[in-house]
Amino acid sequence: MSAVPAQEQREQIRAERERKQREPVELLLERVRAGEIEEASGQALFRWSPDERERNLQTFATQVAGVFDGASVAEQRSILRFCLKLALDLGSFLPAWRAGGQAGQAGQTGQAGQTGQTGQAGIPESAQRMQALLGELTRQRPERGAELAERIGSELLSRLGAEGVGDAGDAARIAEQVRVDEPGEHIAAMWDEYRDSNLRRIAEAYLRGETRTALGNDYAAFLEHALRVGACSQTTNPVLIKVAWDTDPTGWNRRIDTIIREQHGEEAIRRALTGPENERDKFIRRLNSVITTEVVEHNCRMLRDIFLVTEGREGQVNLQVSPEHYADSDAMVKQATEVYADLQRRLHGVPNVLIKIPATPAGKQAAAELTERGIGVTLTLTFSMFQATELADAIRGGTALVSNIALMNGRLAYPVRDELSDAGVPGGVEAARWAGVAVARKVCHSLYRSAGEGGLGIDPSRVRLLIASLRDYDDWFPDITEMLGVPGITVFPNVRRAFDARPREFDLNAVQGATPAEVVETLCASELFRQAWWSPADGTFGRPENPLSLAQSDASRVASWVPVKATLDQFIEGYRSMNAMIGERLQRLTQERTE
Repeated sequence: MSAVPAQEQREQIRAERERKQREPVELLLERVRAGEIEEASGQALFRWSPDERERNLQTFATQVAGVFDGASVAEQRSILRFCLKLALDLGSFLPAWRAGGQAGQAGQTGQAGQTGQTGQAGIPESAQRMQALLGELTRQRPERGAELAERIGSELLSRLGAEGVGDAGDAARIAEQVRVDEPGEHIAAMWDEYRDSNLRRIAEAYLRGETRTALGNDYAAFLEHALRVGACSQTTNPVLIKVAWDTDPTGWNRRIDTIIREQHGEEAIRRALTGPENERDKFIRRLNSVITTEVVEHNCRMLRDIFLVTEGREGQVNLQVSPEHYADSDAMVKQATEVYADLQRRLHGVPNVLIKIPATPAGKQAAAELTERGIGVTLTLTFSMFQATELADAIRGGTALVSNIALMNGRLAYPVRDELSDAGVPGGVEAARWAGVAVARKVCHSLYRSAGEGGLGIDPSRVRLLIASLRDYDDWFPDITEMLGVPGITVFPNVRRAFDARPREFDLNAVQGATPAEVVETLCASELFRQAWWSPADGTFGRPENPLSLAQSDASRVASWVPVKATLDQFIEGYRSMNAMIGERLQRLTQERTE
């Protein structure tokens, strides 16, 4: 595919946003009755001004009251789901994007607060109206209300599992606190949770231009909840999809079975399963790609309006190419362009997707080619100064709207900890918690300071440092609190829950601070840390025994470097495990058809 200049992409995004803003009000009820909940919510949240929303939702409530009792069961369920979703959305951070999404960069001004009428505890009257409407409708049809409560409870328990609440008793107690058997009380409890979120405070500061940091959801599910506390991007990879599948096997099995049935008939599945092994393997790999794309498309649609209102600056989903291609740039480019074109057709516009490419020599080449074509990338498996600076220089001249360089802080800190612990270095375990922070601060300074200040002068709005793989160190979160001020931080559900468990104070530009000198000195007892942290400007201090680079001659050494190899092995294993799980679903579907 030919290169598409960034300005042309922005013009396409503006045209799509303006077209959607002209949609007739009457379309809302049509969408709700048809089960198009995401589109309907997007229309109400992002395409109307706050005052228009108040008026239009009053009209909607009147219309619904007149049709609900005579609607089909499917339509009644859809109406209740929409009322629940919109009530939660309107009482969360999400409306702030409509008011302040055009700012959102340090040095600009924006308004993160909501405009329009607000009622009790700062909750918009439109949100309370949807809460009241839901209560009226569930009283009118209590059997539908019971179904909705069961759905709420099931989804909540799955999310709590992802957030690290592994004890069934604790999960049940939390579920009871938010009263999933009473949708109105559940909504009010969730509003309180959104209001008290520390991450929401960071997101509000981002829209006000007080910090450069935008937040993401580092998981393949539960994006909706993350959006309500301020996330504006989503990460996917084979491991995360598999983890989400393991967390909610019933839901994911149903979802995967539906995709398989839509793609292939019974005879095609039987031929694939009984044919040669290599053909069966190809069949399953193609399905894996389709399933991943389907998951990504769904998340793209959830983020689409944020993408449009920020003109492509935020609202992306990170989609990983097959990790088995880490050493083959041509294969990565081929897969990336095919997936990008597919999503372009599905979304009818510029895809709000970034292609995840490994930070290997082949990945550097692939990323340069893709960004030159206007396709944004997220460089993953990044742990070091040598990777980040070489990658930033390679993609800075591309025509992509934005790209990320994802520093995987926790995946560096743990092997550094183990190395220091095995060597018996005093204070090494504690110092290792700073390892990712120390490298990331150095990378941030190198990328974004001007050439006169010894930096590369990279534009942080186009090549963004993204802090990933966060860890909770006994209720200390340095990968958040010490990193604020970087362009992006993507957060695991368990870290999100722990970070939001109590009020916290933080410096919105902490990345500009200095890592304690004694900590860096301790860390330099680790060869892994030296390899990640050192740059030629440091001279002999902290220099590793054999410095790595992203030159092709170093390809095998980079692939075998401990943090890269461990992560790459896990990604490949996750990809192959997904293939095996898909194969099991194919077998099960075939059995069901013959029973």
